[in-house]
Amino acid sequence: MLALVFSVAGLSAHAQNARAEAYWEMGSPVPGKRGTYGMAAVADWRVAPWVSVGGGFRLANIYPSGWGDLQLGATFFLQRNSERWTCGNWVDFSYYGPYPMNQLYYRLTFAWQSRHFRVELGNAFSFFLGSGVVKYHLFRPSFSIQGSLKEADAPWNLAFFIRNFNRFEAHGSRCVEWGARCSARVARRWSLFCEPYVVTVGNFNGTATFYHFNALLGGVFVW
Repeated sequence: MLALVFSVAGLSAHAQNARAEAYWEMGSPVPGKRGTYGMAAVADWRVAPWVSVGGGFRLANIYPSGWGDLQLGATFFLQRNSERWTCGNWVDFSYYGPYPMNQLYYRLTFAWQSRHFRVELGNAFSFFLGSGVVKYHLFRPSFSIQGSLKEADAPWNLAFFIRNFNRFEAHGSRCVEWGARCSARVARRWSLFCEPYVVTVGNFNGTATFYHFNALLGGVFVW
């Protein structure tokens, strides 16, 4: 029931050029017999005042069986030189080693952000591939609500969130993640973060077994 994550990072869609993060991840189902662990890295690059592009990968439970994710996407800023209103577009392919079906999904979301709050709403179009069968869900509402004590560029911050998707997974409506993220700047361009959260039970979720405790401990580099 202990989760630990170490992260070193690289690119971003922050006001200047780029941002990156990478981390180790461990968690435990409650109740459950088998823990989860893995690593991931993501990067975003602001290529123009109105758009950033990014991608990432994740490998989890690498041995004896496991799953992985590969993702590409873009975020459009609906007000020039402003990150208050954004439109996110992400395509993710998930390989589930122990299971006969893999997942391909496209997530489209619109977000509004203030100094202390961020609300993101949209939909995930999911396709499940394997064993000569294709299943799909064209209506999987996605939401994320987050509130923070301080502004994004503060030396330290603490945020609380509830969501049914994360960077690599688009859960169904009955599968919700809720938790917190604390971060602290350790150098001009480097910061560390810790993100513990609980995943509730849901369909087509690779980590949820009734309840699943997860935690990330990592770092971010911005330039």
